[in-house]
Amino acid sequence: MPSRTNTAMLRGGLLYAYVNSFGVYKCPADKTLIGGAVSDRSMSMNCWMNPIDSWNDYGGGHPGKVREFRKQTDITNPGPARAFVFIDEKPWCIDDGFFVCDPLKSVWINIPASYHNGAGGLSFADGHAEIKKWKDSQVLWCSATPPQGVEQDANNGNLLWLQDRSSSAL
Repeated sequence: MPSRTNTAMLRGGLLYAYVNSFGVYKCPADKTLIGGAVSDRSMSMNCWMNPIDSWNDYGGGHPGKVREFRKQTDITNPGPARAFVFIDEKPWCIDDGFFVCDPLKSVWINIPASYHNGAGGLSFADGHAEIKKWKDSQVLWCSATPPQGVEQDANNGNLLWLQDRSSSAL
């Protein structure tokens, strides 16, 4: 069963004991049917926020390392108001709740959702939330599971905007 429709995965997650509700994992605007099923979640967590498996170790494939935030006091660069924690992820590519936006790569690894009239929601480490209007054609028109490393639409700066709010190189 795909993770986007597996409530057992949500129940087994570390956050579930604190919220005890499936509703917080799903944006009400996500009505997408995939294989005839509606997903149970649409939110993913920034992969740099205290990961169990580091993107630096198994998926980064870059010469440098990216800063991981292991505790609140680690979030100094870019700072809590500029470090996203949760993001609406595109229904076609949500898989593991681990949203990768690698500041050292100029490609989309995971793709944010755009079902709010071309926009998607993000929450930040300081507690505020934002709706970001996406202009990148790769974000707006993705309607199937994309291959990893989708080229950005270089003319709009959406990937750079999100990279700046995900983490930074060490």
